[in-house]
Amino acid sequence: MTLSKYIWQCSYTICRHVIAWVVLILYTPVSATAQHKNIVQLSPAQQTQLKYYANQISAYRYSAYLDSTKYFFGKALPIALLQNDSVIIFNLYKQLGDAYEHHQYKDSTLQMYDICEQYIPAQNYKLRSFLLLDKAYTYQLLHNYEKEVELNIEALVMANKSGDMRQIGSVNISLAESFSNIGLYDKAVQYFTDAINVLEKEKDTNRLHLAYRYYAIHLIKTKQIPTAYQLLIQANTMAASLNDSISMAYNWLHLSSCYWHTKQVDSCLMVAKRAEAIWEKRVEYLDLADVCLQLGIYYTALNKYIEAEYYLKKAESHIVQNLNFNQKLYSAFAELYTQNGNGAAALLYLQKANNALELISENERKSKIAGLAIKYETAKKETENKTLATLNTSLTVQKWVAITACIVLLVFAILLYTLYSKKQRINKQLLAEKNIVEQQAAEKIVLVNEIHHRVKNNLTMLKSLLYLQGKAATQDETKRILTEAQSRVQSMALVHQNLYDGNNAAKLNLTQFIEALYKELQVTYVDKNKIVSIVVQGSCSNVDIETAIPLALIMNELATNSFKYAFNNAIQGVIHTDITQEHNNIVITYTDNGPGLINPFDITKGGFGFKVLHILTQQLNATISYNYNEARATFIITVPVT
Repeated sequence: MTLSKYIWQCSYTICRHVIAWVVLILYTPVSATAQHKNIVQLSPAQQTQLKYYANQISAYRYSAYLDSTKYFFGKALPIALLQNDSVIIFNLYKQLGDAYEHHQYKDSTLQMYDICEQYIPAQNYKLRSFLLLDKAYTYQLLHNYEKEVELNIEALVMANKSGDMRQIGSVNISLAESFSNIGLYDKAVQYFTDAINVLEKEKDTNRLHLAYRYYAIHLIKTKQIPTAYQLLIQANTMAASLNDSISMAYNWLHLSSCYWHTKQVDSCLMVAKRAEAIWEKRVEYLDLADVCLQLGIYYTALNKYIEAEYYLKKAESHIVQNLNFNQKLYSAFAELYTQNGNGAAALLYLQKANNALELISENERKSKIAGLAIKYETAKKETENKTLATLNTSLTVQKWVAITACIVLLVFAILLYTLYSKKQRINKQLLAEKNIVEQQAAEKIVLVNEIHHRVKNNLTMLKSLLYLQGKAATQDETKRILTEAQSRVQSMALVHQNLYDGNNAAKLNLTQFIEALYKELQVTYVDKNKIVSIVVQGSCSNVDIETAIPLALIMNELATNSFKYAFNNAIQGVIHTDITQEHNNIVITYTDNGPGLINPFDITKGGFGFKVLHILTQQLNATISYNYNEARATFIITVPVT
């Protein structure tokens, strides 16, 4: 981006916020009690003007012309304020908020919705529920899912108070979508079912097709493609009968996913491009960028690199301030340029994707640090208060003892005072030394965490380079070797990541680490159509890094071997790992339901994997044994710890 373009964008953003605040100052009522006054009858000419301006706002709010929406809002509001009808004023602010949201000005949207609240009549629970739903959707666009769920639950309370079954159905749809977004799938299904039952009973086609669509999106997440497809077809039929092009565009976008999963490529691309045409016409840049990204991913998978680059560049031109979207887009670019042999561009976009991931992790880390800091300061303050209270009590007792002692012997009182002063000096010195030690310990923890973070980043970059080299390799054996090297590097990177994310920078939670390692390897080696169940039991949360790295590589070798060879002829694979601590040993029992080893187990012989196991077990002074019974191959690794 050039300097002049950057300055222009900054100036435009500042002007937009200034205009928004001017509108608020000019048109926000002085008193929130205005809604309680009597409605004033307007003249016929004023009523005609107000109706005309309100219709124009409604017509322009979802168009490309935000200035026109604001112009007619400025014309309508003074007349509406004269009439003093709170519902009419509510609708004007609400539609202006919708227009801001259409143009991705979500801060201005929330400002308008906040003004709307004071114009809701006290007993109009349905209107309050309606506004809460729209605010929840805005927070969903901001990826604040916790706030979204909170507002949706409040909206359901208001809808139940209103007794309006159609509004209850609408809130159930939104609440179900919220639970789906945060991974509470059982609750999501429950609320989707409630919404569909209510709306089918009410025969409310306007809302029912939305329930079908959002339920279908949830089913796509959970890989229930046939059911999702049927719901989207029903939703699209209803949307077409209502002439609702917005809903049809959303349906087409998600139908493209269904067609892609079922390998109907022509249908996939056709419906995605239909959605693209709708969003482009409506100037919905967020949705346009999303569908262009999907088309870019599809064309990359089809090895149509020119079309893929066109759509990814188009998505990039409408890029939004959304780190998750940006990371997905940059990763798609890296995949495209890796496949078409443009290694320099692939590495550039891979770095951009890693930077986006870093920012996401950094935001999460800052939030975690802020929480820990507050917790530390609170604990420190409580400790200081307890110390002060104890000290005050001690001073009171000593004061009366000193007064009594003075009556008996003044010299004894002076001696007590001298001893007390010396004790205070010692306490201050100890407190100062304690603070220095605590500060040094905190600095050491930060330094060790930073080292883990940097090592993890370097290993991740090394894995990326191995991935690019493997893509460029022409021989299958070379690709296999590089893929295995990637998994070994990733297992070491995971150790440092777990140490960095944990509260203890020197000790690893072995159970959590092994679960994360298996999931990484499963993505790399297991076909999507193959089901592999993974169970990790037991608890071991104090493994030092000298033991963790070799042990991580041992588990990597065993799991990689299982994923590659054990389940080729099995309907469902099973990997079970049990971790126990016996005296001064960590005992890990690793089993799978594969056919077992062809030759007798001898760790000193065999391929490169066995050599790695032999070296690592020697390094740890560990033992490893193998047996096969009851259709299960079992390895037992015993690692001595101090």
